[in-house]
Amino acid sequence: MELRLCAVLVSLLPLMAPCADDVVVSEESVRAQILLLAAEDFESRESATSKLIAFGEAAWPSVRAAFNGGDPEREERLQRVAREIAVLPEELRCAADYSLEKLFDTVDARRRAEGLEELRQMGPAGIRLARRHLVGAEARLVIEGRCDRKVVLLGDPVRVTWRAKNTGSSALWLSNTGQLGIRSTGWRHFSGSNGGGTITHHCGSGRPTPALARSFALPPGEELERTHVRWPVRPGLFRMTARMVPASMASVPIGDDAAEMNAKWTPEQELLDNTVEVMVLPNFHRHGSADMTLELKARLAQGDEEKLKIDVELHNRTAEPVVLVPKHTSYGWYGWLDKDRVPVAHGGWQEPGVASDKESQPVPMVLAPKGAFLHGFSVDAPKAPGKYALLLGYNPTPPDDAKGVEFYDGQLYMLIEDAAEVK
Repeated sequence: MELRLCAVLVSLLPLMAPCADDVVVSEESVRAQILLLAAEDFESRESATSKLIAFGEAAWPSVRAAFNGGDPEREERLQRVAREIAVLPEELRCAADYSLEKLFDTVDARRRAEGLEELRQMGPAGIRLARRHLVGAEARLVIEGRCDRKVVLLGDPVRVTWRAKNTGSSALWLSNTGQLGIRSTGWRHFSGSNGGGTITHHCGSGRPTPALARSFALPPGEELERTHVRWPVRPGLFRMTARMVPASMASVPIGDDAAEMNAKWTPEQELLDNTVEVMVLPNFHRHGSADMTLELKARLAQGDEEKLKIDVELHNRTAEPVVLVPKHTSYGWYGWLDKDRVPVAHGGWQEPGVASDKESQPVPMVLAPKGAFLHGFSVDAPKAPGKYALLLGYNPTPPDDAKGVEFYDGQLYMLIEDAAEVK
């Protein structure tokens, strides 16, 4: 509670007194513009309204004294000005602080409504304060994700803790139907190609209720923390992305006035999204270099200090043809592992698939019974001194538009020990 009070008090400061470096405005200038609020021509009235708002909080004493219940348009313009420049009097500061604490209650929607009503009853300054935090003009969001491990074996869980903090000076309103959205953006193969789908998980629950009941505030200086666990299904670079789900711009009544939630909040993409990437290595206790259908073989060919040549073979072990997925959706990859089995570099080798003469997209390749696909490629040698093992993998993903074609979608992996030594 003490930390929240400090954050709230800081958010009140701009509404309590003019800043030291505010432009000095003479009382005569303010009164002259107030008189023009009742001018005959519309442009003069509009100009006077804009100038009074531009004068800022220094003009508030004169504007406050100008309310007299007279001409309705003049009073309405004074109200417009007051919504932008009204300053809380000294005697209302503690009460406003407590009302803001109620407005920022993350559990009880009734307390949020009570806090808003209390601010409304404080007059223009209280309404200005409420509007400032409702529209989120000065909210700034930073999301940070931390994973307990950077490398996991296939089948192991990936646990990520997300922390979202409002580093701005006004509140940001979040939807109860998705306080913190976590997107498992599938995985990226070591070859650099994207694969998998997107699974979105939102924490929180909601119901069709008024805006304050289906949203809650993330006040200045405060943060949310959530931990999510995912189980990658294929080797590669597994990615998770956190994204805050702000409340929709619903209108919140404040007496005769209203404010739209987050209406002035400008999301900055680099502050909204945060992606954690975890390297998922195959589990050799579950998968090897061969299955019932294919066998992966490889041998080191002659190379030099900077490049290593590798010959790869895929053998059809069955008496039936095997259809390999097209080049642009199949994945053969390699990874260098140091002596501690930590990946230090990775990339892709040319996948099977032959381009059609009529189409730019590659077409499936069929391995004849007991046939083989041979391919040679070069990889960059590791740079740092040490001994390295070479991990080879082939785990394709059939295209979504396969239309009944049975593609091979197994997982083959092999490890070549002492493949390279850098001195």
